[in-house]
Amino acid sequence: MHWEENSTLTVEQCLQFDALQQATVVGGFRGLSRLVQFAHVVEEPDIEAWIRPGLAILTTGHPLRDESIQQKWFYQLNAYHAACVIIARGRYLDAIPESMIAQAEDYAIPIIEIPWDVPFVTITSAIHQRLVNDHVKDWAHLTQWQTQLTHTALTARSLDELMAKFSAITHARVQITPRHKQTSGPSFVIPQDDLGEMKLSVQIDNRPSPYSDQFVDQLGRHMATVTSLFLLREQMRRQRTRDARSRFIGQFLRSSLEMADITWEDVGPWPFDLDHAFFLIVISPGRKPPDSLISHIQDILWHAFDPLHGFITYVPMHNTWVVVIDSHAVIRQIHTQFQTIGGQFPELRAIISQPVAVSRFASTYEHLRRLLIHATPGSLIAANTLIYPDIIARLPVDSMERLVDTTWNKVKNPDLRQTLLIWLQEGGHTPSILKRLPIHRNTLRNRLVRIQKLLGISLTTTTAQYLRLAWDWQEINDSPVERHPP
Repeated sequence: MHWEENSTLTVEQCLQFDALQQATVVGGFRGLSRLVQFAHVVEEPDIEAWIRPGLAILTTGHPLRDESIQQKWFYQLNAYHAACVIIARGRYLDAIPESMIAQAEDYAIPIIEIPWDVPFVTITSAIHQRLVNDHVKDWAHLTQWQTQLTHTALTARSLDELMAKFSAITHARVQITPRHKQTSGPSFVIPQDDLGEMKLSVQIDNRPSPYSDQFVDQLGRHMATVTSLFLLREQMRRQRTRDARSRFIGQFLRSSLEMADITWEDVGPWPFDLDHAFFLIVISPGRKPPDSLISHIQDILWHAFDPLHGFITYVPMHNTWVVVIDSHAVIRQIHTQFQTIGGQFPELRAIISQPVAVSRFASTYEHLRRLLIHATPGSLIAANTLIYPDIIARLPVDSMERLVDTTWNKVKNPDLRQTLLIWLQEGGHTPSILKRLPIHRNTLRNRLVRIQKLLGISLTTTTAQYLRLAWDWQEINDSPVERHPP
């Protein structure tokens, strides 16, 4: 099949017209299946400017008395995929020259001989009338198909089902294929970002095709548009589901079991069984990114955890995402899915709980959020592997707040706080401290004296233990992921 042809009217079919009942084919019989798109009278020796694919040329034969012109004509007629040559025999050619017949046979371009008294206009009118009638019939058929194809976008439940319905309506093989893949039929770009690297391919198996290439082009473009509408509908449905699930999880994180504003149809078919235990994953990008990046990361999170039926919500107050996955899921699969995210955003910190009951969502979330500072960027860390931070996070709040008040809260000067922290980190080793602080040894000694006066105690090993405990507790409880120590 040749998709570049624009008509289903063949030269052989034209011979059935009343206007050509006196016609005789004298050469080029192998080309009777050539398609005819229109007819035109040509009497010029140089015909290149006049030829178009599917052209049926009518001529008196005046320019064809020269054998060199004959050769030039048939060479160009073949090069431009013309249909045939209809010659009125009588005034200029008493008979079709053997040299011309040989050219017609070589190129399989039919030569049709008609009597001199047959008006050209009756032939051109018959051809064009048939083409117009076929065109009107085709486009009426196309309109009917377009209506059916559009309806499929509202009823199909998947992209595969949509392609199957397209194929059933059009009696063609319609499929989504990679853009780089070669296909035997025409292909069409789908105006939708979800399928940016794919194309819609149409393969009609009938030989010869009953459809013109304009028909197939319009049909393919319409199916590509309908596919885009289907994907847009699916995007909106997925977004409704995501929003409903986010509200759903958000209520549990607030320890609220009120479900009045949740539409189960939007939440989706997966039942949120309150008797099950669930993994909670808390993810943070560190410093709050722009809104556009937040949306981008959230889309990738949905894409990664959808196969595990994960519920995901963003908590703007804490700049975190919370993922809830049924504990029936294999923990290895969860880690595998997160690796696809961590590879794209290595700065993400993520921590996962042991399976917990729904009633413990709120308290578990707060606990995981405090531990995030100790998670390794780009990896998903199990909370139970962070033994020391886990112990610190569980210390009584009242006692720890009093300890902070009697230690770090007494040292408010930024330079002194920085000096005290480095003194703590370097274990009081003066040369190491001076490598990190661009100050003189005497300045360091004076700062440490001032710090001891503020604390009311000497900087001893015991004092260092209290300072470390208070600092670590603050790190875990005071916006840990966004906090950057001096």
